[in-house]
Amino acid sequence: MYEIEFSKEAAKHVLLLRKSSPQLFKKLERLLDELKEHPYTGTGHPEQLKYLQGVWSRQLDKKNRIRYTVNETTIVVFVISVWGHYDDK
Repeated sequence: MYEIEFSKEAAKHVLLLRKSSPQLFKKLERLLDELKEHPYTGTGHPEQLKYLQGVWSRQLDKKNRIRYTVNETTIVVFVISVWGHYDDK
């Protein structure tokens, strides 16, 4: 089982989601539970990003994505962001 760690930005996003959108927060919790078991497959259309080497993404909703990296040596999923879309400027 993988351990989940958050960037400072992602931790802020999680708190923001908890307050502003409880339903979306519950979906985030389910996706994070999946990441612990299998970070490369599952719901949310996991995909390795083409232009960011080693970064994966899962769809939280139409506007928001979970972006993360996986360290197979330490068995850690590092969540970079859970707010916005990687195409956002």
